[in-house]
Amino acid sequence: MTLWQSLVDPASPPHRRLLRWALLCLLLAACGYRVWLVVQFNPMDHIWSDPGRHWNNGIRPLDTSPMSAIDAILYQIYVGALAKITVQQSLLVAYWTALLSLSGPWLWYRFLRELFPQRDWALTGWVVLAGLPSWSAIYSYFMQETLMLPLLGLALWATWRCRRKGGTASFVVAVAAWLAAGLTRGICLPLGAVAMTWLWFAQGASFRGPPPRLRWCWRSWAAGGAQLDAGANDLAAWHRPDGAALPPLGRAGIEIEFTRRGGRERGSTASPPRPRTSGRWRRCPTGIRAASGRRNSRSTLTRVGATGRPPGPHYRPWMPNGWRG
Repeated sequence: MTLWQSLVDPASPPHRRLLRWALLCLLLAACGYRVWLVVQFNPMDHIWSDPGRHWNNGIRPLDTSPMSAIDAILYQIYVGALAKITVQQSLLVAYWTALLSLSGPWLWYRFLRELFPQRDWALTGWVVLAGLPSWSAIYSYFMQETLMLPLLGLALWATWRCRRKGGTASFVVAVAAWLAAGLTRGICLPLGAVAMTWLWFAQGASFRGPPPRLRWCWRSWAAGGAQLDAGANDLAAWHRPDGAALPPLGRAGIEIEFTRRGGRERGSTASPPRPRTSGRWRRCPTGIRAASGRRNSRSTLTRVGATGRPPGPHYRPWMPNGWRG
């Protein structure tokens, strides 16, 4: 029975039908608020800082700037397609962004329908996620999370659906959904690895499908992590499989500056304490100017240790082996 049929089904208890009508009214109000936010605070009016970087990366698909190569590729493709379809018109951008904003809570609702045995709990989750301020206001900006949230809900839905149905086809769909989420934000790739490993062992001997197809799925997932790492390694000479743009530098704030063929790109951030990386690192003094030594990029990177405040107790300046000062 569909949701709309359950609202008028005489066999359902009156209090349950009343609850679902109330939840649907709240859902319509939350969805209307999400659309109003996108129209009133259009993403085209906030092209600066990180949203400006994502917009520029999308409308310049052949750009080889360091941040363009390091950022995950799928959101750049989405922004480029959005700019092409809408001809960069604010109203059309708001229309498609509103659809994306509404799709996120609905995909998470589909995941909750697989997770909970009763429809009312899933419908309540849909209402909560649709009205969540942080999940609504972010669609007024060009941010990777605006595409990651719907894709993450899609990946979780596909994972639980595969657990219920079994078979190779549903497994391939789940892997493709996690790969798309990982190519939008690198943090989704390890989540997908955990989910697919759990799914593999949860289905056990009941899993049906030729092993060569399963190996192809895992190779496709691994290709996503390799893509996120390739751009960082080619232009910045460090390996970051999570797609992060900065090397580990402890708890202190850092600034990096890329200079190549007369152009200059600069950014600053604060890094978490000593994240794991693929590769060996060695200590070096702060304030280092190091060249990557790659002939194809000819890039120079400047790193400054602390930004006007004392470093934390776990602060360690690092530089990968092979860079030249």
